[in-house]
Amino acid sequence: MIYVYYGSDYGQVVHDCFNDLKKISNNTTILKFDGFNTYVQDIVSEGTSISLFENKKIIVYEHCYFLSTSKIKAPLAEKKQNYNSLLSYIDNKDSSDMILLVPGNLDSKNTIVIKLKEKDAIFNQSTLMDLDAYIEYGKKVAKSQSKEITSKSLELLFERTKRKVNYVDEGDFLHFTNELNKVLEYSSKIEEKDIEKLVIKPLEDDIFQTVTSLLNKNIASSVSSYLQLRSIGYETLNLLPIFVSQFKDYALLKNLIEQNKSDVQIMDQLKISKGRLYYSKKAVSFLSYKTFVLILNKLAEIEKGIKLYSDNPDSVLLQFLLTFNLVYKR
Repeated sequence: MIYVYYGSDYGQVVHDCFNDLKKISNNTTILKFDGFNTYVQDIVSEGTSISLFENKKIIVYEHCYFLSTSKIKAPLAEKKQNYNSLLSYIDNKDSSDMILLVPGNLDSKNTIVIKLKEKDAIFNQSTLMDLDAYIEYGKKVAKSQSKEITSKSLELLFERTKRKVNYVDEGDFLHFTNELNKVLEYSSKIEEKDIEKLVIKPLEDDIFQTVTSLLNKNIASSVSSYLQLRSIGYETLNLLPIFVSQFKDYALLKNLIEQNKSDVQIMDQLKISKGRLYYSKKAVSFLSYKTFVLILNKLAEIEKGIKLYSDNPDSVLLQFLLTFNLVYKR
C-alpha cells in the first residue's frame, strides 16, 4: 500500500505521518529517506529488497517535491531520476508499504499522482491548525514533559513563530514546536514573560512597526527602527521585500475601505484581529489607495536603483523615510 501525506505546512505533514506511525506494531522496520539527497530509483530498490529479519518494512520518502505544485525542487539532477521505476513499484502488489511526504499541494496532472489515485493509494491532507489547536497542542507537549505553560504564553509563542503566506498569517508547525521545546527546557512553568525573553520577535513585526510609525508621521521612530535593524546585520536589500509586503497589506486594506467593506468583511478577508484592524485603519486614514500604489512603485524604483545602478542602499531608503511626509502625506 502507498500512503501520501501532503499539505502547505510541511512540518505538520511530517508530524501527522510519524504520529500515525507510532500506532503500528513494533516488529515493523521503518526506513527513512530524503528526496533532497536520494533518487527515486534508490528508494524503489530498497522497497523491493528482502528484509534481513523478515519484518514488515515501511519506506518513508520525505520531500517529494516532484509530486507537488511547489516551485521548489530537490537539488538532484532531474535527468537522473527514474520516475518510471516508481510507477512500476506502484503497480506491484508485492512491494513494501511506502509513505510519500509531499510539501504543498499535489500536482493533479502529474503521471505518478494519477497512477496513485488509480491504484487507490491512501491520501492524507494535513489541515492547517488554528490558534486554538496550537494552544491545545502546546499544552499536550508540556504535559508530556511534566511542565506547565499558560494559554497566553502559547498565544504569544504562536504570534512570534507564525509566517505570512499570500498576505495571510499562518502557523509554522516546525518553528512553533522547536521554540516550544526550547522554552520548556527553561522552566517547569512557562509564562508570557518567559516567551518575551526567550523567543525572538519576528522581523516582520519590527518592519510593521517601522512602517506604522511612518504612516503615523513619527519619522524619528521609523528611522530609528530601520537603523536598529541595520545595526544588527540586516541588509537593506533583504529588508526591502518585507517593506513592500507591509505596504501591500496596507494598500489592500485601504482598497477594501474605499469599497465600503464592513469591518467584519475586512477582518475575514485579511485574516486580522479587531485590534490590528483598528490601529491599521488609523495608520492608513490619511492616504488613498492610489497613493499606496505610488509608494509601492517608488519602492520598486529603489530596489532597481540598488541592483542595477549601484545606488547606496542606506542613502536611498533613508531619503524615502525622511521625506515620506513631504512627498505622500496630505
